[in-house]
Amino acid sequence: MKKKRQAAVLALLLLALSGCTGAEEPEAAVELSREDQVRASAFQALEDIRRLNQDPAEPMSLSFGREPDLEDPKALLPAVLGEFTYRIDAVVLDEAQEEAVVTVTLRRKGVGEALVTWMHDLKKDRDQLRALSALSQEEQEAQLHWQLMETIQNAPPQDCAVALPFSAEAGDWTLTEEGQAVLSAALRGE
Repeated sequence: MKKKRQAAVLALLLLALSGCTGAEEPEAAVELSREDQVRASAFQALEDIRRLNQDPAEPMSLSFGREPDLEDPKALLPAVLGEFTYRIDAVVLDEAQEEAVVTVTLRRKGVGEALVTWMHDLKKDRDQLRALSALSQEEQEAQLHWQLMETIQNAPPQDCAVALPFSAEAGDWTLTEEGQAVLSAALRGE
């Protein structure tokens, strides 16, 4: 009798489980609102900037002793983007025009202010100017570049709010050329 009851319980258990394959049913695709689509595009654009300084293929740190190339704007990225963060504050959507404005607060180094401070301090330090004049042109450029990078790295991070225009093209929201210019200027501290 005990064996029959165990067999019946096992049969019921197998019957109940026979519909389960162990694989989860695929979830239905979640349809994002147009505002969320714009927000996702803004997030992606800002994440791409944040990741510029984290590219393992190209170490960007003063501690590596890498000689910077003054003509390469990427050489200043570690200093400029060292403490870059952002917050998406608002999305204002004009569906009729397929345009949107995303208000973002950026935290970045005050590069413009750091450059002014650096140039002012350099002009005041006559001993440093004499020491620089004794160097070759190449050594002067390298020395000035390192000083500039240190000045930017030591500058306190600053918050700035920007309004970034986006437009819809073939259903995808992209940062406009004007938005790219606004974002670039904000990162430079202008």
